[in-house]
Amino acid sequence: MKYLDNCLLVGWVQYALCLSNAEYEKETKRLKVEEPSSFLIEGKPATTHFFHPKDDNTTAVAIVCLGDMGDRDPIAIATLLVHEAVHVWQYECELMGEDKPGDEIEAYAIQRISTNLMRAFRDSLPS
Repeated sequence: MKYLDNCLLVGWVQYALCLSNAEYEKETKRLKVEEPSSFLIEGKPATTHFFHPKDDNTTAVAIVCLGDMGDRDPIAIATLLVHEAVHVWQYECELMGEDKPGDEIEAYAIQRISTNLMRAFRDSLPS
């Protein structure tokens, strides 16, 4: 699992795409999360989890978990990742105390987060 670039703004949220329960458990252990919630919400194909590391680091973490996509349509996968990107952006705004971000900055931020998540997914596919 690799944390992705968030260069649109210097924010508090590092985010990563996680594609397996084992990877999720390993990362929540590294972050010292005492009782992490399930990899995916039951019955859902994707879930984003938010954490504040307990090492006095001001950086928050968002882990976007995506279940087995099998033969799912690539467009459906992309739209799931955009949906989860919006949650990452909303969390960033919450931490910044921003309740009315400008339309254009919001669009660019969601585009950037979505692009990074999609590239991480593409890069995880077997060659």
